Amino acid sequence: MVNHGEQLTDRDDLLVAVPPLLIVAGNLTTKGGNRFIFAPYRLTLHHYAILHHLSGCSCKMMDLREVMFNSAANITQHVDALEERGWVRRVPSPEDRRSTLVELTDKGRNQLEVVDRHYLEQMRGYLKDVDTDLLKLVAEFLEQFIEHTVGMLENDDSPTAGKSSVTPSDE
Repeated sequence: MVNHGEQLTDRDDLLVAVPPLLIVAGNLTTKGGNRFIFAPYRLTLHHYAILHHLSGCSCKMMDLREVMFNSAANITQHVDALEERGWVRRVPSPEDRRSTLVELTDKGRNQLEVVDRHYLEQMRGYLKDVDTDLLKLVAEFLEQFIEHTVGMLENDDSPTAGKSSVTPSDE
């Protein structure tokens, strides 16, 4: 960070350091997860996240897009790939005939259980030397960071709200 004559506090240094670290951690999580955890099942982290979300409920494609912070086109591609495998299905919404819901099939639920076991085994080995209290602290921080950021984005009424000169990566 450029120091314009002001004395930075340790907190200021941390505030500037956190976003780039989150980006690197996110990229590594995606690449490592895709390679070491999901590849044996021909899944990606995005596929897994959709399956995991659908394990609790069926939902509209738009809801998946919002939960995944992904484009409609990419969500459609991911759902298409999962549907081809028989792990999800599209069903008419009982409340709105214009809407379609996506739900996990029994085959998808069984596959998710298998992947979850493998995922947990991999993470146990990968993080075996990381203190449980530190893991809790990191999880709490990330939950607060996500909650705060989502709240800011939902309440953003600035002229540039929803606009960006940079297109986010949709894998």
